[in-house]
Amino acid sequence: MFEKEMEKSEKESIGIARLKVVPSQESSVYSSLKGKEGILNLYHVSGEYDFFLVVKGEFSKLNKLMENLQENRHTVKARLLGRLR
Repeated sequence: MFEKEMEKSEKESIGIARLKVVPSQESSVYSSLKGKEGILNLYHVSGEYDFFLVVKGEFSKLNKLMENLQENRHTVKARLLGRLR
C-alpha cells in the first residue's frame, strides 16, 4: 500500500507559475482560469506579473498547461518557476 502511494505522489507535482497578461484583460483571464483543471490556487498580484498560480499534476500535464497558457491570446508571458514535489 505504501509503495503505491509513493508511486502516485512521485508522478504528481505541485508547482508555482507566474503569468503576465495583456493590460485590461486581467478579469477575463482570472475568470477563465478559476477552477481550471490543474490550477489549485490563483492569485492576482501587482508588479511585473499579474498572476501567480499554484498548479498540480503530472509533469507532462504541467508542461501542457503552461503551453496552453502561453498560447492564450491574452497571455504576454507564462513561466513555471519550479516544482515543489
